[in-house]
Amino acid sequence: MNKGDFKFFISKMASYYDSSKVIENQRLELWFEAVKDIDADALEFIQKRICADKELMPKNLPKYMLEHYGAWRAEQRAKRPKFETTDCPDCEGDGIFVAYMLNETAFRYCKKVFACGACENWRKHFGALECRIGPDKNIVSRVDRVTKGELEGMQWFAGYDRDYDSIQKVKELNDKMQVANEEH
Repeated sequence: MNKGDFKFFISKMASYYDSSKVIENQRLELWFEAVKDIDADALEFIQKRICADKELMPKNLPKYMLEHYGAWRAEQRAKRPKFETTDCPDCEGDGIFVAYMLNETAFRYCKKVFACGACENWRKHFGALECRIGPDKNIVSRVDRVTKGELEGMQWFAGYDRDYDSIQKVKELNDKMQVANEEH
């Protein structure tokens, strides 16, 4: 969410609770810092939940916003279609590759996540392979879809260690991508 979304949310909350009290700019800045990563699409859901739960406007509004944002995300995940996985010799059924390439100038390995091009199992991790993200939707986030053979041709090698951190990052990115694609 951007600051404009946040200020509009605060004004709606103040109207609902009939609050004529002006919130200090410094407090608004601190609150915004705490909740800036909340998707703007979730704000209406959050407002309805807070208004249903609280008789007075909460003093620690970010705490309740984050709490209800978690509920909104869980609800969004539950709405996603379920995909049956198939046996795939390329990705071993995961649908993704965590691939590595040696960066010879930096003397270290680079890591990247690819969607499997040989099957559709990647759909359990990604709602789509490309979406627009960022405050103004001006950044295109893309996950490339390749087969194991194409990876090797590009001098990447697939890691089959089931890198947990990379898979978690993929799932977090998927949540943002899913919400962004539902907007369009």
